[in-house]
Amino acid sequence: MTSKKENTFQIIVDDNKAKVKNLIPGVDYMLDMKTVRGKDYSVSVMTKVATKPSRICGLTLKAVNTTSAHLMWNPTETSFTQYKIYKSNRTFADEHFICRIIPEHTVTDLTPGGIHNIIIQRVRGNVERPRTFIRVVTEPEKPEKLKAFNISTHSFSVYWSLPSGHVERFNVDLVPDSGFVTIKDLGGEEYRVDVSKAVPGTRYDVTISTISATTYSSPVSRTVTTNVTKPGPPVFLAGERVGSAGILLSWNTPPNPNGRIMSYIVKYKEVCPWMQTEYTEVRTKPDSLEVLLTNLNPGTTYEIKVAAENSAGIGVFSDPFLFQTAESAPGKVVNLTVEAFNYSAVNLIWYLPRQPNGKITSFKISVKHARSGIVVKDVSIRVEDILTGKLPECNVSIMEHFLCLKNFRCEPIT
Repeated sequence: MTSKKENTFQIIVDDNKAKVKNLIPGVDYMLDMKTVRGKDYSVSVMTKVATKPSRICGLTLKAVNTTSAHLMWNPTETSFTQYKIYKSNRTFADEHFICRIIPEHTVTDLTPGGIHNIIIQRVRGNVERPRTFIRVVTEPEKPEKLKAFNISTHSFSVYWSLPSGHVERFNVDLVPDSGFVTIKDLGGEEYRVDVSKAVPGTRYDVTISTISATTYSSPVSRTVTTNVTKPGPPVFLAGERVGSAGILLSWNTPPNPNGRIMSYIVKYKEVCPWMQTEYTEVRTKPDSLEVLLTNLNPGTTYEIKVAAENSAGIGVFSDPFLFQTAESAPGKVVNLTVEAFNYSAVNLIWYLPRQPNGKITSFKISVKHARSGIVVKDVSIRVEDILTGKLPECNVSIMEHFLCLKNFRCEPIT
């Protein structure tokens, strides 16, 4: 038995059949057969035999897109003339030959999103090797004619058309992930996603992909910004005393900002010991959740409210927050008058200080000689000794204050 690449070799068999092993795939062999009796040989009978090309091994998918798949396999030294490639899916079947012997090929004209059966085999003349099979799922086409509509404060919709090829379902991604997504089939190869419970004034990136089997298409995105409404009130107001005339006020952002916060408005007024009718307002930057209120009166209770502002306007103010500044020395009494009681005593009448700067506990009375300035009497009088009722004070927890000027009269000083 001979070939172009092999030297002559022989085998001897005692039967009427023989199996020759370890031949090279895809090679032509000449078979020379003789019968033997002792040292005598018959006339040779010769026939030509061709081994089949080797089977495709290591067939893998290296790349795939919507209409083509790039395949690779292991190279071989076997002799063959061409590859035979067969492709099919549920709607078509086709085969073709390629004469290149390099171990890779790109199969084209596939259906987007389709499941394809691809068979490759080596061919030598009319001899075909057993087939090698691989299943390929092409990428589906991406959705078409994407557009957003029905945009409101808390909802919006996105419409698209079904692309060519095979599509099993859709995937919708929402960033940020704050909203309820519902996909609807409108018929006529048209679809819509409705997003509800969205956050007002928020920019959403809506990304839609088609899916076939487990393969996703290239995504298509649209940016949708929901309409802005006025923000809700800030929460968790807190205060810290700074000296006797300052309050460091802090708060948390509104749970419902309803858009990008542009600033905060803080307004405050005195409510004890005197009730102011108008608020004082200050503005802060959106990244600052605190403000220092200065030039306040000591020992005074203030009503404070905070509101957030966005492009839609100023939102609802927070619930009133009551905070009392630290106490300090009270101001002077007003309208002090003196009446002669007898030859050795006088009556004193006065009004509370305009700025008590806290709770007044007593009054100190000094009597000086008019000419010499010498103090002839120093008296300290407790409030409860000269006032039958309770002295007005600023108690944040009890805002039922006596917000009026109170006059005092003491017993005659002798």
